[in-house]
Amino acid sequence: MKKYFKGLIVLVLVLSLFTITGCGNNKDIKKDKNTKTQEFNNSEMIGTYNLLEMDDGENKYTEEQVKSLNMSYVLEVKEDGTAILKYEDQVQNLVYDAKNFTNKDDENDKVKYTYKDNIITLYDGSVSMSFKKDK
Repeated sequence: MKKYFKGLIVLVLVLSLFTITGCGNNKDIKKDKNTKTQEFNNSEMIGTYNLLEMDDGENKYTEEQVKSLNMSYVLEVKEDGTAILKYEDQVQNLVYDAKNFTNKDDENDKVKYTYKDNIITLYDGSVSMSFKKDK
């Protein structure tokens, strides 16, 4: 039963991960008053993150529950504006900016995110996944 439950959660999250929308974090956007351009500083975000908790819209899974189900989701955020999401035996190549993680193979496939206190949260109105940065 635990394996079926884990598989169902993984399927729901993977199917919805890159079709969700939500609110981004504008903390790292700096506006130049003279040119009115925006610059994104990603230096705080660089690193490897592990799945901390998730909410599938009906159930919230704590860090302990995620660990007990042996769910392995790793988000690697790189300095060059790329990222890799690894889950089970799947790898998703991404690019990111101040608001979105985007599927590298489909620029219309975007996920909004927030970043605060070394936690990246990808979400829409009903599904969210939070990743905590490794130390």
